[in-house]
Amino acid sequence: MYLPNPEWQHAVVRDVSADLDPHTERVRPQSQRSRSNLRRARGPLHVAHRDGSNQPCKCAGRSRPIKGTTFLPASRSISATTICPDPTNGGLFYLGTNDGFAVKTTNGYSSPPTWVNDSTNLPRQWVTRIVCGSGDGIYLTVGGSQTTQGTHVFKQTRGGAIWTSIQGDLPNTTVTSLIEDSRTRPSTLYVSTDLGVYRSTNGGANWLRLGHNLPNVPVVDLAFDPGRNLMYAFTHGRGVWRLATGIPESTPGLLAPGAGANPNRTVPPPVPRQPVGVIARALQASQRLMRGIADFLFGSDSITNRTPTRQSPR
Repeated sequence: MYLPNPEWQHAVVRDVSADLDPHTERVRPQSQRSRSNLRRARGPLHVAHRDGSNQPCKCAGRSRPIKGTTFLPASRSISATTICPDPTNGGLFYLGTNDGFAVKTTNGYSSPPTWVNDSTNLPRQWVTRIVCGSGDGIYLTVGGSQTTQGTHVFKQTRGGAIWTSIQGDLPNTTVTSLIEDSRTRPSTLYVSTDLGVYRSTNGGANWLRLGHNLPNVPVVDLAFDPGRNLMYAFTHGRGVWRLATGIPESTPGLLAPGAGANPNRTVPPPVPRQPVGVIARALQASQRLMRGIADFLFGSDSITNRTPTRQSPR
């Protein structure tokens, strides 16, 4: 279960595994490190294809333009990008801009792809993060301090065209990142804000500040290690902090979906078994002895019906 009052602890983190050259095991120069497969290189949007191996990219120029039929003018800057898992392998890409627009394409690997506006209900403020959920949900967060609508966290169903606020009772402040833990139903959501880290266990209807002892500074990013149930918060000027979230509770009566499983199937909760100790065993033995004596003297129905019948004397 989740810990009731977890405490943030200062952490010194230096993981260079992503910066290692797979052939030499040496740290690559900063200029050779890749931050994202989807990027904007000196204006036009580019994508770099990878074949899944550790071999260096063989594509000419390391990337190719995928601007396509986009409506974005040169004055806009791309502030958030993501590539969603796509069973059709067509290329489901989302982009966010610094003035509150979102665009997407379902044929991102085509030449050229087709981009469409996907900004309904979004405030015209900086898009800070777009996250592909484990199911059909796409999450989007915005910054820019307080918004007129008071909303900074949104969700959209994959294939939909409207963003729905899941702000709930989250404070009206900048949200910089979002983490989804899909091991629960609904998924547990974490967001980093200018006021700390918040968690929602009911799809965004309610949010609670996570833990204590975190410095009173903006949190600019989050990273989650589900294997060890550790959350890392990257703060502005105060370093990296980590917190043990605890093990999430599964929804009672629900089977975890698997291959061929029905996600709507329910099972009754297990019936708790009473512990059997030394005293309990002695009590059971005493009850059996008393029942045997009563059966011998008064008949077999004496204990259950409480109507003893004496045998006639011989």
